[in-house]
Amino acid sequence: MQIDSLHHAGLSVSDFDAAVAWWQRHFGFELLKEWGTPELRMGLIGKAGVHVELFCKAGATPGPDEAHSVPESFAQRGWKHVAFAVPDIAAAIETLRAEGVEIIVDPVRDAPPGYHYAFMRDPDGNQVELVEVP
Repeated sequence: MQIDSLHHAGLSVSDFDAAVAWWQRHFGFELLKEWGTPELRMGLIGKAGVHVELFCKAGATPGPDEAHSVPESFAQRGWKHVAFAVPDIAAAIETLRAEGVEIIVDPVRDAPPGYHYAFMRDPDGNQVELVEVP
């Protein structure tokens, strides 16, 4: 089977409109399409071929990773984070921090497997990684 690329990652959020605004403000993502019902709003956001699907189900409970650090979250199976490639991780983290984004792992340089990375949380506690490949 041929796979051409990763199409999207999916995130569950507590407030659809607030999540769209957060991703737009910090990453420049636009709402590309929205569907669903009042009980389950769904939408695709993205830019430049990078997509994130948002799910907002009324009454959804917080996920287990929200209270854990990145290494602690590895103790539970399942998807752990979404990662985006950036050209300059230090500048990206500096900008995000100045905008009030919660940075949970400051940039780590030359980490296995040979790139730089940092982690943050979105407003719902979802872990987001930035990666710079030197």
